[in-house]
Amino acid sequence: LRAAQWGALAQSDHGPFLLGDMELHLSAGTMDGIESLTFAVRNLSTATEVLHRKGLLGAVTEGDVKLAPAATGGLTFQLIQA
Repeated sequence: LRAAQWGALAQSDHGPFLLGDMELHLSAGTMDGIESLTFAVRNLSTATEVLHRKGLLGAVTEGDVKLAPAATGGLTFQLIQA
């Protein structure tokens, strides 16, 4: 997205916004900036296996998987089942 498009998103409601074949939902956080990104994947088990093989697997709970914090520079990447 271009800067003007991000600005328009920031001034609007929380979505969903359709971006090609992706749907974006915004929610308020505790700071001014992006804290986390959540992706719905077709197969959470396969995604978990791939992250593990690549050394990127972080916390795993029932229903979601997070990428290892050391690999994301402090940004939380969460995967959930679509």
